[in-house]
Amino acid sequence: MEGEPKLDLCHLTEVEQTVILNVLLRDAELRSKEEGRIRKLQQTVSDPVHLRSLSGEWFHEERAKRYQKGGADVVHASIRRKRREKDTPLTAIFDEEKGNDSSQLHEQREEEKSSERELKEHISVREDDKDQEEKEREKDGESLIPKATPDPQSRTRHITKKSAAVGNGLEGSFGESADKERRVLPSAPPSLQMDSEGDIDSGSTELDYTRFGSVSSLTSHHMMNGSLMSLYSVGDFGDVVVSGRIQFSLQYDIKKEELHVHIISCQDLASARKNRSDPYVKVYLLPDNTSRSKKKTAMKRKTLNPVYNETMKYKVRRLDLQARVLSLSVWHLERMRRNLFLGEVEVRLGLWDWSQSQPTWHNLQPRVQLSPDAIISRGTILFSIKFVPPGSEGNGHPLTGELHIWLREIVGLLPTKRGAPNTYVKSVVLPDESGISGQRTRLVRASVSPVFNHTMVYDGFQSSDLVQACAEITVWNPHHSECLGGVRLSTGSGVSYGQSVCWMDSTEEEISVWSRVIQSSSSWVDTNATPVGGRTVPDFGKMYHVKGELTLPYSGDGIKESFEVWYDLEGNRSRIDYHNSTVRTFLIGDDFDYGAIYQITPVTTDTEIQAIKYFQLNGTKEDPIRPQAALPDLQGFGFEKMEDYAGVQCEVWKKFTQAGHKKNTYRLWVTRPEGKDSPAVPYHYEMMGFNTLLESHNDKYMIDYSDFSPRTESDIFTPPGDMTYKEFPDPPEERQILANPLQDYVHTSPVSHAHRLFGPFKEKFKRQYESEKEHEERESYFVHTLRLVHSSNRAGLTFSLGINDFADWSKAEKARMRGRLLSTDGYQTQTLTQFSKYLSTPDEPSCHSLYDVNPVPPSCVYIANFCSPRTLVRRFQTDESLFPICTMWRLLAGFVLLLCAADATPVGGRTVPDFGKMYHVKGELTLPYSGDGIKESFEVWYDLEGNRSRIDYHNSTVRTFLIGDDFDYGAIYQITPVTTSTEIQAIKYFQLNGTKEDPIRPQPALPDLQGFEFEKMEDHAGVQCEVWKKVTHAGHKKNTYRLWVTRPEGKDSPAVPYHYEMMGFNTLLESHSDKYMIDYSDFSPHTESDIFTPPGDMTYKEFPDPPEEHQILANPLQDYVHTSPVSHAHRLFGPFKEKLGRQYESEKEHEERESYFLHTLRHVHSSNRAGLTFSLGINHFADRSKAEMARMTGGLLIPDKKKAVTK
Repeated sequence: MEGEPKLDLCHLTEVEQTVILNVLLRDAELRSKEEGRIRKLQQTVSDPVHLRSLSGEWFHEERAKRYQKGGADVVHASIRRKRREKDTPLTAIFDEEKGNDSSQLHEQREEEKSSERELKEHISVREDDKDQEEKEREKDGESLIPKATPDPQSRTRHITKKSAAVGNGLEGSFGESADKERRVLPSAPPSLQMDSEGDIDSGSTELDYTRFGSVSSLTSHHMMNGSLMSLYSVGDFGDVVVSGRIQFSLQYDIKKEELHVHIISCQDLASARKNRSDPYVKVYLLPDNTSRSKKKTAMKRKTLNPVYNETMKYKVRRLDLQARVLSLSVWHLERMRRNLFLGEVEVRLGLWDWSQSQPTWHNLQPRVQLSPDAIISRGTILFSIKFVPPGSEGNGHPLTGELHIWLREIVGLLPTKRGAPNTYVKSVVLPDESGISGQRTRLVRASVSPVFNHTMVYDGFQSSDLVQACAEITVWNPHHSECLGGVRLSTGSGVSYGQSVCWMDSTEEEISVWSRVIQSSSSWVDTNATPVGGRTVPDFGKMYHVKGELTLPYSGDGIKESFEVWYDLEGNRSRIDYHNSTVRTFLIGDDFDYGAIYQITPVTTDTEIQAIKYFQLNGTKEDPIRPQAALPDLQGFGFEKMEDYAGVQCEVWKKFTQAGHKKNTYRLWVTRPEGKDSPAVPYHYEMMGFNTLLESHNDKYMIDYSDFSPRTESDIFTPPGDMTYKEFPDPPEERQILANPLQDYVHTSPVSHAHRLFGPFKEKFKRQYESEKEHEERESYFVHTLRLVHSSNRAGLTFSLGINDFADWSKAEKARMRGRLLSTDGYQTQTLTQFSKYLSTPDEPSCHSLYDVNPVPPSCVYIANFCSPRTLVRRFQTDESLFPICTMWRLLAGFVLLLCAADATPVGGRTVPDFGKMYHVKGELTLPYSGDGIKESFEVWYDLEGNRSRIDYHNSTVRTFLIGDDFDYGAIYQITPVTTSTEIQAIKYFQLNGTKEDPIRPQPALPDLQGFEFEKMEDHAGVQCEVWKKVTHAGHKKNTYRLWVTRPEGKDSPAVPYHYEMMGFNTLLESHSDKYMIDYSDFSPHTESDIFTPPGDMTYKEFPDPPEEHQILANPLQDYVHTSPVSHAHRLFGPFKEKLGRQYESEKEHEERESYFLHTLRHVHSSNRAGLTFSLGINHFADRSKAEMARMTGGLLIPDKKKAVTK
């Protein structure tokens, strides 16, 4: 067959070739059977014409007119005569590995020759088994198809990627020493898929993650299996000179979470065959190079200017686009040969301008060689690490050295085929002969940016041990115990305590970080890596003008304060105006010896309203005056990611700091209008404070920037010179923050001037707190109150505020105090008297007042000013005839203050939210009282008019269809994994039919708002919401339901659900005995009709016993969106008592046991819906409390008759 056409299959691996040989073997077997059938026909059919039709001879004749040989012969000949010398290892492509190319190529070729010899040994023709017909065919020159066995293994190509740069600018590379152990995870060979046009792709949709990477980066090692060109299908590269361009547009549908790629046309393509091409466009969303990602347009015949007008849709979250690359390649389709490459365009979606929705033209580019930098990041782990030497904290503590690893978060993880991965982080300090040093974080489910905020501490160290040790930090997905990546921090010497070890193999970057840990004792070392190449740290210059708006969401009801800053560092001066120049501040560093601050501001006192005052603060040697910047100092900031913020594509720069229990995260969003390395423009700044002792985010502020300019005017810095400036008013410790409040918001230290004022406050009011935790709480309340007071006083209002002894109280405590004013007992009278002294109003009721109370809205202030409560109380104490007047005042004051505490809207009614008869919404159910706090995600499609709904739990692990029109009274169909004693996660199909008494109806995801009333406007998790409330009673159960909704388009626009919460109070137990919450997202008033159809080719069975649980098993969500204190779970308590013969001593105990049972039942059912490898059930301990269970499991060795009584 020397002269016959051959398909060049040399680029395929041995496994791929073996698969093809097996297909050919099957072809030979079918030929043999066909020839046997024809022989029988020749013996039985005498009519030649009929025989020609039955035997298929007519087909072979027609085929012979078109093709000389069959396709199987061509493929077989190609494999026998393949040119293996063209196949080179992928590592030889990279520049950094060219030094040892020759040896690698020689070894590779020797290995290939050996593999080929082995393959030929397995592929043989069994001569003894040939029948007479086969021998005759052999004589005629037709070759037989050899047998093949799929023993040869696929070739694995290792790609070594340069480590990404960390925030300190360090760079390193991996695999630098050939002696070091390869740090990669094993990967199974992919399956193969071939479409109708001959494209071959890896069938695996899993991403190959790294075992270890650079500091923070999870991308440094990478494994590819299969054909080198499998990503781009079978084709010729370089045979056609690339020319032309392609027109397309990109849009992202936020509601559907879809990327839309609209391919419109191509122009001036290269000619593939005789001045023509048959082009089509292929699209991949990299790094997913599998058939799931591949999408193609139709082929357009005989044209160089094809028009497609086709839209490709990718289901992908907006956040995940930051690390994705869109690949569009144009190909000429060949039916019997390899397709020809006509050009490509690659779009890094993290840098795409999403405001650009119009189609654009892009020039096609030739195929470029793969490089390490082309491999996309799979995520970045952000952590800090420090070593605390023995005795460094005073009093000989700590006794031994301690290594602290603060695992903060992971950003930019790529999702798997199952969606966003579940992840946790493990750390171990090597050498670890005992095997007990391993620690791990909690599991964060279904997140591509999991936040851990977890600190691991290792003790028993001496400073000298760090040189011999290695800190290994790895990220894991519990599914099949899959390691997603990690780092090893060590000296990289390969030796520990005199012994050679494989784990001392750190890269230069990791070694650098470990060296900083050793050198910077007791100081945190941050490791913030960039996942998409290096970035230029923003530099805003030494002079600029910018406007901004400061937001304080945790102070009052959320303060917003506008400002404008002129900054001139070289001139040693700046100016800051607040509230449209209501307050003007000049900071002149060259005045006097140490500079001065001049401030012009309106002041309201008991004798003046908005009087313009001129204050001056001179600098000192210890605290000189310097120009105040409006932007943070970016020293220590590291590039985090690209992000779309408020519709604008931004770089995000991030920094972590810690002081005591305060861990602050600072982020700055910047744009670069003229390109990646062009000057940056500030867009948004945000600080989020986390307190490790309180285990909560207790501080936050944001600044939105606008109108940035790198120029200022020189005369803008000159304060008015014809005025007399005075010192700032007392107390002296507040003067610094009064003169320059902005410094507290652009610094990057967890301890601000506001925090430092807490000490004088405690001293003044003789505060002593019971615990360190209470101290942290009170300090937080004080800081927010202080910010509220100062910001309000800068606004130029007709009243002013001050700090009093309620400044360290929470909102809840103040609200309770206000509510007591309606009572008439002596304690509450004392409260009124105590409160009235803070309304320091003169005896004349008509004058304006200086309030040093915690802030009260102006509407309440003016009502309270009608009469002086201080005067009334004082006169009441001496004149009992004024009792009715004082009582009336107390009622009025109580009403007014309660009105303020409720934050009710002062004007107009509210439209009751109506979510329509059809919608789609996602949610996360939280059960804080069940187990250790259950979180369960769900997704609901609801169609009331269609009398149907669908509910999926745990990313469609459980799917439930409620069809009201099936059978007489509707039916519920559920597909769920079930684990029993004989099966693990076996998929089962259950059905529950409705009855006349209990028909099946579509299940909503949102509560029926009948009976709900508008309560207040509230900032919930940084979002302004309406709060709607309903209270229900049943027996001793008093439940309060609240729904938080937003109205994005205005007060009377359609409402969008945001948060739902039930708080249950038991009047007999006098405690809150129940609580659950639902957080909603991705609400849409539309659904797709085919989403409601359950699989019809399955056999559905009844739900398992007991029968009384069928309803709650089939539709668990109904118990959480109803507004009745008695749920299906409560009703199951009766059968439980009856089954186990429970009798309780009192009604109170009955209520307690019912509550314990309820939470246990929820825990059991929710866990069983999660698709775990075990299942839970209700037993006779279901009505026991956690404390009882703990005593029982821990107290078996010490019998206690009193506690051993079993009901």
